[in-house]
Amino acid sequence: MARYFDKHIRVKQFAEGDLVLKKVDAAGRSAPVGKLNPSWEGSYIIEKVLANGGYYLQDVEGRTLSHTWNGDDLKRFYP
Repeated sequence: MARYFDKHIRVKQFAEGDLVLKKVDAAGRSAPVGKLNPSWEGSYIIEKVLANGGYYLQDVEGRTLSHTWNGDDLKRFYP
C-alpha cells in the first residue's frame, strides 16, 4: 500500500527566483489563530536552494530572512 501511495506523490520543488508564500503556523506564532485568519503570508523570493529541501527566502524589498524554510511550509505564488 505504501508503494502505491509513494508512486503518486508529487514533490514540491522550487527554483531560485520563484515567488512563494510561507505558512503562518511555521513562523512560530504563539498567538491564537482563528479559522478566518490567513494561513499563508507574504510574497517571498527563493534566494538559494539547499540540497535537503531547505530554502533561503528573500522578501520583495530584498531583505534575506534569518533562517531556512522547509519546502513543505512553502506554496508557489502566482501574481
